Amino acid sequence: MELKIDIFPKDGIMHVQTKYKPNDINYPHFYLNRDANFISFFCDGKKAAFEACLVNHPMIGDYAVNKIAIPNFSDCLDITYTLKLSGKTGCFPYVRETITPEFTFIRWETFCYPMFCDGWDSFRNTYTRPYDIHLTIPDGYEAIASVPIANIQDIAPDKRQISYASCYPGSDIFNCAIAQYTRLDFAFGPIYFLGPIDDEKQQMIEGAMQFALDYMNTHFGHNDFRSGLTYASVPNGLGSFVIPDAGKVFIQESTFDKLETLNQIIHEFIHLGWNAMPKPSVQRTRFFDEAFTSYFETRVMRNLLNDDSINGRSHARPGIDAIKAGQYQLVPICDYGEMEYGDLSYTIGALCLEELCTLLGQPLFDQATKSFLDKHKETPADFEDFCNEYKSFCGKGYEARLTKFFNDWIYSTDALTNHHPGLTSIQFATITS
Repeated sequence: MELKIDIFPKDGIMHVQTKYKPNDINYPHFYLNRDANFISFFCDGKKAAFEACLVNHPMIGDYAVNKIAIPNFSDCLDITYTLKLSGKTGCFPYVRETITPEFTFIRWETFCYPMFCDGWDSFRNTYTRPYDIHLTIPDGYEAIASVPIANIQDIAPDKRQISYASCYPGSDIFNCAIAQYTRLDFAFGPIYFLGPIDDEKQQMIEGAMQFALDYMNTHFGHNDFRSGLTYASVPNGLGSFVIPDAGKVFIQESTFDKLETLNQIIHEFIHLGWNAMPKPSVQRTRFFDEAFTSYFETRVMRNLLNDDSINGRSHARPGIDAIKAGQYQLVPICDYGEMEYGDLSYTIGALCLEELCTLLGQPLFDQATKSFLDKHKETPADFEDFCNEYKSFCGKGYEARLTKFFNDWIYSTDALTNHHPGLTSIQFATITS
């Protein structure tokens, strides 16, 4: 399996060539960005006819893509196409993909390379095999990608080709930021900036990240991430995210404006060291990554800024307001995955942990949380594991109170309706163990 991408920033296009062997393909079709313009479609070295139609992707919902049927072939499928990203064909609001002289972002959500899948399960199962990725960019540009570099070579006076080694599960979900970056090295790793950063801001960033590292190590278990991470600034509005296996953090440039906005990079930094591994059955709830990270973020920022107004209640307000506005139904946290409400874990999930800390007191909560994270770094957890760990760690004196707490917060909506009577409750069976 081979993917070649040639970026032309001034023209706003990418030229793509893909090659597949029969055992590379698990589906009789693939999906591709609807703006792709095919140049050639070869099966076993011969030009082949193919069928393409515009459909809504079953994994995303109301998102139109090309669905291309794959002709029969015995040796090699070779596809070439160009793609001019319009900024309107990304499958989520934060994916406003364009190719410009200032910035280019390749990410799987644009479907800018063939995606062989029909749903989230097939997506995760299919995109776990290594394949060869070759990216060509103009001289003077840097590419920060989600996979490790295997080789770099000059292929023309003004072009470089970067070859990537796909060597871990999911590594062929290719994400890459391309710009004329300026690199600055910090104790916690290099940051590639889109614009100039003066000495005062460099010191601010260094100090805040050191504070975050020290605080998290003191309260929730030691992790030393002083090296091995790479941070790449992306334009505002594109969303920050982290790829843990690759040690890459893509962060909106607004995080570097002032101390108060560094919460964005601190949030992504926390993901890399203080998240429990979720079981597949609960991964879509986003509780074990985003609820915990958002809660930890409020703790760090409250202490960094010495501002008690930064708390889980203020953090949860957007989620509660969204439920009141009818954007979400009122359902228990344990059902966020089934309803695709993972965004609520950033807000209401974080509030749940804030209230749990209030119930137990900070010292006991921190110790129990550290124990939970240590046990589930590599052993996947679900909500039962989460609840049982806190009850077991805190002892029988807390068992009844914790059982009620988890019933109210995780397995029903009672806690929210008690604090916000305007919300309409949906009744669910409570746990008794």
